[in-house]
Amino acid sequence: MGSPSTTLPVNSWAARKSGAGFTLIEVLVTMAIFSITALMAVNVFLIFVQQQRRALNQQELQNDARAVVEQIAKDLREGSVDYSYYSTFLVGEPKKLFAALTGTGNECLVVRDALNTQILYRLNSTTKTIQRMVPIAPVTVACNDASLTTAWDNTDISPPNLTVSSFTFFISPSEDPFAAQVAMECGTESPPSFTELNCRWGTICENPDVADTCQNERGGKCYCFPQKFGDTVSLHPRVTYSLEVSRTSGQQTVSQIFQTTVASRIFKNLDRLNTYVP
Repeated sequence: MGSPSTTLPVNSWAARKSGAGFTLIEVLVTMAIFSITALMAVNVFLIFVQQQRRALNQQELQNDARAVVEQIAKDLREGSVDYSYYSTFLVGEPKKLFAALTGTGNECLVVRDALNTQILYRLNSTTKTIQRMVPIAPVTVACNDASLTTAWDNTDISPPNLTVSSFTFFISPSEDPFAAQVAMECGTESPPSFTELNCRWGTICENPDVADTCQNERGGKCYCFPQKFGDTVSLHPRVTYSLEVSRTSGQQTVSQIFQTTVASRIFKNLDRLNTYVP
């Protein structure tokens, strides 16, 4: 007779476990970890997309605003401040040009080009856009003149998706440095009496010399004459202006303030004007 077969004991619990797969707890834990990881990845992607859209929106805002700023700067460089406008419509308030003008009402930025053509800039408080308008008649007209109501239509230089909430500017000097047509007295020779306050911007009442006589004296009276910066006197009125703008794309709104200072390139030399000597 053959020997009987030997059967090794088997751990039935271990055998069942090795063929049973994952338990419910393991599946739940795995799904939770996967969900958290996926959620984090989606959030990172959404943040990246939002930042990219914001950067594009910011870039578009800067491009639009800089186009407006450069348009104004171009007119200022090639022309000059229309002082006659402010002396007409801001009578008695020359120093106001040192304060922020709002660009609304009659407080527009007014420029004269090289051909003496008037150029008006203003902020349209309704459409929140910057407008540029050249009147047909080559005369000095007010920004809010009723005759210009329709002329302001379709004069926007800022795109409709760019909101301009503020347009302010400062003009320096506050008085036209080239307006004097006659000599201006600034004192008397005897007894010596000299004051700078009687002279226009850009001119000076020269201090008396050792003999107590002024250097620009006529008939016992002293007169203002141009300040010297080297051998010539060059005066370039400056305008500092700022725009507060915003742009909305989708559900994102970006805003920024742009400010610049521009000086007129039209050269005027007081030495050649010959208007301060009687």
